Amino acid sequence: MLKKSTPSKSSELDRVYIVAGIDFGTTCSGFAFANKKDSDKTTTPILNDYINWRDQPFAFPKTSTSILYDHEGNIKKWGWSADKYKTSHAGDYYVKNIKLYLDEDLLPTLPNPRTFLPPGKIVVDVIADYLKKLLEVLMDELREKYGNDVGIENVLFCLTVPAMWSDRAKHSMRVAAEKAGMVQSRYSQRLILVLEPEAAAYYIMNYSPRKIGLEPNDRLMVVDAGGGTADLIVHRLKRSGNLEEVCRGSGESCGSTFVDEEMYTWLKNKLGPVWKRMEADNISLAEYFNEPWQKIKLSFRGDMDDVSFDIPAKLSKAYMTNEDRARLNGGDEIIITENDIRNFFHNSVVKIKKLIRDLLDECGGKIEKCILVGGFGSSQYLLNCIKKDFGSCFNQILRTEEPGSAILKGAVLCGLDPFFIQARRCALSYGIEAIAKVSSWKLGIIPGKKKKPGLFIQIAEKGELIEASQYKEKGIFRPAKPNQTILPIKIYSINERKAEFKRVHKDGFSYHGKISVSMPDVGRGIDRPVMVRMYLGQPDIKVVAINVNTGEEYSTTFNPFASLEDMQNSGSSQYNYTSVDTMNKSLISRASHPNLRAPSLQTELTQEKSLYTRASQPNLRHLSQMDSGFGNTSMVASNRNSRSNKVGMIRSGVTSYPGSGAIGSSNPTDYQNQTISKRYSQQSHKSHRSRKEPEITCYKVAHKYEPQKADEMCLHVGDIVTVDQSWDDGWAYGKNLSTKDQGIFPLDYLIKLPPTSNYHYHHHHHHNSTNVNSNTNNNPNTSTANINNSFVQPC
Repeated sequence: MLKKSTPSKSSELDRVYIVAGIDFGTTCSGFAFANKKDSDKTTTPILNDYINWRDQPFAFPKTSTSILYDHEGNIKKWGWSADKYKTSHAGDYYVKNIKLYLDEDLLPTLPNPRTFLPPGKIVVDVIADYLKKLLEVLMDELREKYGNDVGIENVLFCLTVPAMWSDRAKHSMRVAAEKAGMVQSRYSQRLILVLEPEAAAYYIMNYSPRKIGLEPNDRLMVVDAGGGTADLIVHRLKRSGNLEEVCRGSGESCGSTFVDEEMYTWLKNKLGPVWKRMEADNISLAEYFNEPWQKIKLSFRGDMDDVSFDIPAKLSKAYMTNEDRARLNGGDEIIITENDIRNFFHNSVVKIKKLIRDLLDECGGKIEKCILVGGFGSSQYLLNCIKKDFGSCFNQILRTEEPGSAILKGAVLCGLDPFFIQARRCALSYGIEAIAKVSSWKLGIIPGKKKKPGLFIQIAEKGELIEASQYKEKGIFRPAKPNQTILPIKIYSINERKAEFKRVHKDGFSYHGKISVSMPDVGRGIDRPVMVRMYLGQPDIKVVAINVNTGEEYSTTFNPFASLEDMQNSGSSQYNYTSVDTMNKSLISRASHPNLRAPSLQTELTQEKSLYTRASQPNLRHLSQMDSGFGNTSMVASNRNSRSNKVGMIRSGVTSYPGSGAIGSSNPTDYQNQTISKRYSQQSHKSHRSRKEPEITCYKVAHKYEPQKADEMCLHVGDIVTVDQSWDDGWAYGKNLSTKDQGIFPLDYLIKLPPTSNYHYHHHHHHNSTNVNSNTNNNPNTSTANINNSFVQPC
């Protein structure tokens, strides 16, 4: 059921009058901004960019996405300056293309980050360091233009991300923005994520409408080809002038960085032993050949005479022998043929053409316009290849006049008008877990209707078109037991179109945290309805639960790092679901009434706080307890002030509420790690409640990791690990199924295995229940499967 959203004005945005777009790119990054006071709905916004970067080789609205650390991990230079001074001192750490490490699919092919990151730094730390430097330049520019009174609280930050990225990668950018000091909380309303192809589409519609010539109902494909990724999306122009998504976009890491990599691989083979000597001295080929190569790459159209790289005399003298010079035309130059350059482009161009073909097939029919944006989108050769293969599929194929700045300026426009993209397609199917009465044919059980726990109640379907200003709700949820005082709304997604009434603990479902709804009025029994609304039309998904009797609202934002521990401690379903058809009509009317008992907004965190949170210092391994976990002090918004923060104590009980009947007694816990217990805490009470355990998601190790602290775990390429506990700073605690070790390790080194993978692991707890009403413990049958010469238990 779709309904219009009527969000209340947020006090956090009351002081905002500047909108800043930040395009954090693989090769180059920059910002643009606008003052809301300078424009209104009747005028075109005045967009300002920045082109005065220190040590820039030419005027450009972006600087290099690179950063230089000293041997202690302190920032020495960044941007173009880092490129200029990267070889100035031995022992420095030069980091570039770090954005690629957020693409989980690409991770196995990339070098181990441990080889070039300073000790104690992980990928999200480096991104945060870079954003902090970018922020300093932005704030200086804003104060120079608008006065020294401009503060960070006056700025709405619009951070661009590829549409193809996973929720985990997007969330990492929020974490980095918080660490950089843009906002105090990663869920701040002053920080919004903008999809890069959507930003480009908005910019094109505002600044090139006549050139594009779109008419109502015309469709526009945006091919955002940047340094790292190629992102594609198709929109339809509405009569209102807004855009709606026609079909879900797609993308791949195949930008111009990979063209460069092909060239440098070729160059290394050409140089042969010369390159080996340079490598031994830690000399980069880019130091000598990047500038001339970039000129060749930009000017290449597909037909050109042979060109050459001049070999600097300094390089020839230091690293070439007479035999090398004889082999390389006297050591003065390296000849590059037209066919060589075509080969450099080949892989990236083929992948981009496949993305276009697949999207054309999905959308069906001829699309009116196709436009290229992004740094790689400025390549005449790429444009020629697309025209040659797809000329009959579009009425017009062109590129924007400002491919380098279209996205960062478009991000500002998205911040000024967040509803310009009027409707989007759901990337996944979304819903919550509940107990429901369902017909036998839907579950494959004995005929009749029975209540079943742990079922997925689907609220939105994958591929469904949802307007940005709308939310979806479905049915009424009630407590499973009359004396229950807390209703935990657990949120899931799945990459299937139809998943109603499937078991959420089966393969394929992803858990995103929960909302705990306070329901202290047990006198009403189970007649305490809760409505759940999902806002799915924006890049950031929001879920709101409403206590219909009191009008209180509880909200959360999807969190891809929602820990397994949080899911396990939630217990089984604790509420019943009633379909819309069987709801009390008066409840619907009452819940939708705008003056429903003057509801007060009480916002929960994205998920129940994890048992532990990493200290803010990246080099420390201290863990601090966030919630005492006893009685009514846990997870109730109205009682938040009564929580304790006893550092170093392992919580001895899961969240418990007197009379809830769904979670159990006040002391049992399903998580007890002896390694952490011995090092960081006092011994905790080991009382457990028996129940069937959910399956744990498995990850494969993409890069070797050597421990630097006593509590860290060694990772070998190909190992299979589970994540029992994760922190938003990019670290996790879990078990290596291949070596049977346990410990802390960086998430950057892992790839999530697909639901269809044969690598599954069931989390077992061997425990004795004391003072707890035990249910039957349904342990799975055990068998073995060989994974990289190690044995684990599959489900």
